[in-house]
Amino acid sequence: MNAYSDHKHSIFTQLRYDEITITQLLCNLMIRCEQFQCEMMKLLSGGLWTSSQLSAKNIRTQQYLEGCGSADILINKSGNSHDPSFMLIVEAKLTDSCAETAHQKKGHYADYLVRKGGGGFKRLVYLVPSTWIYEAIVKNRLATTNDVTTDLITWDSISSMMKVHAANLAIH
Repeated sequence: MNAYSDHKHSIFTQLRYDEITITQLLCNLMIRCEQFQCEMMKLLSGGLWTSSQLSAKNIRTQQYLEGCGSADILINKSGNSHDPSFMLIVEAKLTDSCAETAHQKKGHYADYLVRKGGGGFKRLVYLVPSTWIYEAIVKNRLATTNDVTTDLITWDSISSMMKVHAANLAIH
């Protein structure tokens, strides 16, 4: 059975498997598929953000964060009285043993969110394998982060959501 007929394989089968490629793929899908963007934002925000009104300028990959390293994904939107602002950093870990960078260990991403996120919604999310060996350490450290909500979301959640929206994910 080949990778295309074995439905147990990830949707990422046959793609170059590195953080930059995978995070860019997620961003491209969010930009091109409104329904996927809405579901993805709901998942990443913990259900607090459900809008699908983001453009490419709001969703960026490998974004340099002024002395804090580079975020795999930065989602940022200025707000108004009807539509609050938010800033969300997504850090992707693709393998069970992929450790945090020095900037991540020192809490620089959360610091950046506090400094640059203004009075709006601020969130730091790690996308990780379901068997990520650093989960307990990171959860413990992130529990002490002030003014920033944090979460660990598994790639399985993303994959399941993509399968549900597969018909809408056709690239034009």
